[in-house]
Amino acid sequence: MDTYSFIKFLHVAFVVTWLGGGLSLVLLGARANRANDTADFGKILQQVAYMSSHVFAPSAVLALLCGLVMAWIGGLFDSLWVIIGLIGFAATFAIGIAILKPRSEKVVALVAKEGVTPASRGAKSSALPSSTWRCCSWSSPTW
Repeated sequence: MDTYSFIKFLHVAFVVTWLGGGLSLVLLGARANRANDTADFGKILQQVAYMSSHVFAPSAVLALLCGLVMAWIGGLFDSLWVIIGLIGFAATFAIGIAILKPRSEKVVALVAKEGVTPASRGAKSSALPSSTWRCCSWSSPTW
């Protein structure tokens, strides 16, 4: 196996892990929306925090790095699909940093300060609607 093929294998593996991590975050968000018990909500919040920092973000960065190395090795930076991929990554990164991270940090800070209370359970809706919407829109037969 040559270097390009190996990097391509790693790139695909990290993209699959990134997408799977994103799907798991959506499913955990939907599960948190349905959690009736405050202890369940706290456990789900911990799972989301773990998945975000240990699976989702690292696999996204590693997928980007492998993609950049592949584009460099193959001289593919002028290919449309590489440009679209870079734009897609930039958009995903920007949304995560500008919208999702502040919202989730707000919920985590509230839970750290007050514990799992009705107020923190109410604040989860500010952090989760986009995830729940994406989950619902992916399952819609009309998309």
